[in-house]
Amino acid sequence: MVPDNSSLTCLRVSSADSNDDGLTETDGSSEIGVLRATNTLLLDQLAAVQETAEKYVALAQSAQKQGEITQTRLAEQTDEVARLTALTEDLTLRAGAQRHADMAELADLRARIAALEQQKLEAEAETGRLTQDLDELGTAHGDLRLQQTDLTQEITALQNSTSWRLTAPLRAISRTIRHDRR
Repeated sequence: MVPDNSSLTCLRVSSADSNDDGLTETDGSSEIGVLRATNTLLLDQLAAVQETAEKYVALAQSAQKQGEITQTRLAEQTDEVARLTALTEDLTLRAGAQRHADMAELADLRARIAALEQQKLEAEAETGRLTQDLDELGTAHGDLRLQQTDLTQEITALQNSTSWRLTAPLRAISRTIRHDRR
């Protein structure tokens, strides 16, 4: 969950931060804490997206290998059908009695080819779906990287700001007081 801009820019002002002339000091540590927590959350989400992307890549590679195996088998079966078709024609000329058995075998091979072609189409469709999922994950990964960069720049800008440097002694004193109370 990414905090909205209003929660990122919210600064707490307490009565202890008031100085004698009625002016108040703001403590940026809560904003930094929110930014760091957001950054950590984004890094965790990025790691999860990367892990999912790697799984999808592995699935896509597996599907592609299966598709290649199916295509190879289909090519082999197509060659076998061509060979059997030539054999059937030769046998038809030589022995009319064998024609019926040979035609049945040819029909069976055509059914097998049709089944293999259907499997090939299904494998290609699955490869397409996995490729699309991989593209979407890549886009999400890029978006998270941009968010991380933006948040890192915000933290750096805050820590380099004049107010942050000017309030450093106050934060050190506050830490010392809190440490002494424990």
